[in-house]
This record gives sequence, structure tokens and C-alpha cells, in this order.
Amino acid sequence: MIGQNTTRTKQLNKKIVLDIIRKYQPIPRYKIAEKMQLTRGTISNIVSELIKEDLIQAGGIFNEKEGRVGPRSVALELNSNAMHIIGVHISMKHVEIGLVNLSGDLLKLQNIEISQDITNNKLDQLLLYNLNIFITKEANDKNIKAIGIGVSGVVNANKDTVIKSNHFNLNEYSIVKSIQSFFNIPIYLENNVKSMANAERMFGAGKYNSNFLSIYLGDGIGSGMVINDTLFHENSIGLGEFGHMTYLPDGIPCWCGNRGCLERYASESEILNRLNLGNIEELQIKVNNNDVYTLRELKNAGEKIGIVLTSLVNILRFSEVIFSGNLVDDKYPLLNSIDYTVNKNAYNSYNKRVNVYRTSLGKNIGILGSASLALESVFD
Repeated sequence: MIGQNTTRTKQLNKKIVLDIIRKYQPIPRYKIAEKMQLTRGTISNIVSELIKEDLIQAGGIFNEKEGRVGPRSVALELNSNAMHIIGVHISMKHVEIGLVNLSGDLLKLQNIEISQDITNNKLDQLLLYNLNIFITKEANDKNIKAIGIGVSGVVNANKDTVIKSNHFNLNEYSIVKSIQSFFNIPIYLENNVKSMANAERMFGAGKYNSNFLSIYLGDGIGSGMVINDTLFHENSIGLGEFGHMTYLPDGIPCWCGNRGCLERYASESEILNRLNLGNIEELQIKVNNNDVYTLRELKNAGEKIGIVLTSLVNILRFSEVIFSGNLVDDKYPLLNSIDYTVNKNAYNSYNKRVNVYRTSLGKNIGILGSASLALESVFD
């Protein structure tokens, strides 16, 4: 980064400094200067501005490596409570509303059950009513910067409308316009699984990786891609539908109109159906009891996912794949089965492994993903 005396460059450098502090905090000024290849004086000026804006703060003395001479450096970190974001995660069975700070910490969470026959108007009323109560009760004294919304559905290219959702009775729902007219703050919208990938990029297992694939295994299967440290936003509909890649040609019909989609063989709902189980809790009991049939079913599902993932890895060559969802718990053999299958079959995996691991964000990845859409406006 070459410093130039322009307002635009200064603003860009400022955002980069803030993003570096987010990633590597606590971090001293000289480390930031090294990463940006700018002078320490330039970095000190930017840091002074960020401190004045209350976005960062001194975090104590930096623990230097042995042998470094000179005065001890002051570490910098985000001022986590300088601003807050409201996250709204609309999944297949419920709506989550959460309060998230600048560091991505979830401070408050509300969970609201919804029915799959919910319409545009009913969801609109539910969101406005509950958001108003939540903000008044839980965030009235907070500096709310924006609202981020992740939804289980197809979002248009302008990121302001839910075109449709095969899980709800939603069609051309102008959700951003509706909520923004009521709260008068910026609203950010994205498909919920893609927003999860963004949470991984900002706060999770993908924090230090510029390129990775994030896959969510739930009642459906979806994915999001981070390329060059940026969530990949497509200008057309359909990118990231990992669950609708073909596992078995002319196989089981899928709601999307295709046959043999991976989702019909390895999603949480399909696994539960094949095992005649009603919910994930019943599956957990079977696994805890080392039920052979259940463990074999999970292992086989992992192999199916691994086979389809191999084709994707061979094309795009992601070296990092991060999984989230109930099924990737360490107690289940599914993730190990995916890892084994993809590294057995992927091209050149003997030379460079595909790293397969689960999210570090746990069950809160949905709400953190939604909030990350809005937090991204601060850092990017």
C-alpha cells in the first residue's frame, strides 16, 4: 500500500488499519506498519484518528518476542462497544434477533418460532413488532449502526428483496424497504448461508484465510464462497447451491425440479427420515448409544457429501472447507467421513491436503452471519 496524500487513500488506509486490528488484535503500531508497508508515522496518525472516533483503544503492553530492543509497544484493540449491530436470522423454523458488538460478540438473543406457511405481510408484521420491542428493551441505550438480515431464500442481485423461498410462502418480499422505512437505519440483506460464510471470514475459522468454502448442513445444504478475503456476491441467482449439485443422476426427485440432488441424500432432514427419527435430539441419543445403523448412516452421508465436494474442489481448488450445522458435531462420524473421502479422491490431494473442519462459531453462526453483513460496512 503506497501512501498518497488524497482523501480517498487516507480513508482506504483507515479501513485497512481497522480491519488489521480486527483480525490480529491485540497488535502494536509497528506490526500494522509492517503489514501495510507504510511508515510508522503514517500509521500513528491513522491510529490517532481511530482512537478519537472511539473505534479502537489501547489494550495494554504488547508481549514482544525475546530479543527485540527498544521501548515496549502498546497493543491496540477494537473498542467493542463503540457501536452495535442488530442481526436478524430467518431460518426454516424460527427467527433469531440478536445484539452484536463491533468484535462480533453476541450480547443478547431472542428466538421466535415461525410457521412455513408465513406470507410476506405476516412476516413483515412479525419482524417489525419484535424488532421494535427488542431494540427498545435490549438496545435502547446502544449506538445501533445498522441491521443485517440473513434469510433462507433467494435474494435478488440488488440485495433488497427476497424473490422467493421454497420453505416459506414468500414472493417478491421487499424486506429492506419495509424495515428501513420503520427504523431509518441502513439494512443489509443476503441469503443466510452466504452470510454464515461472511461470519467465518470476519470472526470464525476463516479469519486468516483469504480463500475458503463454507458449507452449511441443515434441513437443506448450502454454501458460500470467500475469494480474496471477500464474500463472493453473484449477479445472478443460483450460485452456491451446493445441495443441488447432482449426487446421483436420475435419482430421487428434488423440489428444485432436478433429480438426484445431494440434498435429497445427505441433509439433516433426509438422514432423520431414513433413520425414522423425529429430531436431532433422537439422533444424538442413538449416537451416544453407539447405534451401529445410525453411525453407518452418518458415515455414508459424509461419503456422499465428500464425493460431490471433490468435484467442486477439483474445479475451484479451495484448500479450506468449513462446515457448520448440527451434523458436524465431533460426536458424529460425518465430518471425518467427508475429510477422508475428499482427500482420498481430490486431484493432487496427496501433495496438498484439503483442510476440512467445523466452524468455531457454533450454533450462533446464523445470527452472527446476519450481523456480519452490517458490520462489514464498518471494516470494508
